[in-house]
Amino acid sequence: MSRTSKDSHGAVLAFVVLAAVAFGAVFWPYFLGTWLAVQFGAAMDSGVRSAAGWALEILYLAAVPLLVAVHKGLDLSRRRFLDAFATGLGVTGSVVALAVVAAALT
Repeated sequence: MSRTSKDSHGAVLAFVVLAAVAFGAVFWPYFLGTWLAVQFGAAMDSGVRSAAGWALEILYLAAVPLLVAVHKGLDLSRRRFLDAFATGLGVTGSVVALAVVAAALT
């Protein structure tokens, strides 16, 4: 094998690992909610299980921009605080779109 071939395999592996970490970082609340619903007696293919997962996911996705705004908006005027919240919302906008697509697929 040439060195270029080995390097490309390492890049592909790094991409797969980073994609898996990113997926887990975004969707862990959904997995936690579905796991908790099953622990409390929901069937594996029930709507209650899915609703519990999406409820936690939505809370998580709503909290991220709020936390960004609080972090960036600390000791700032109301206008700058709202700008910081909008920035956080923009950062998580693609995550929200991904969650909506995932909800449509389940």
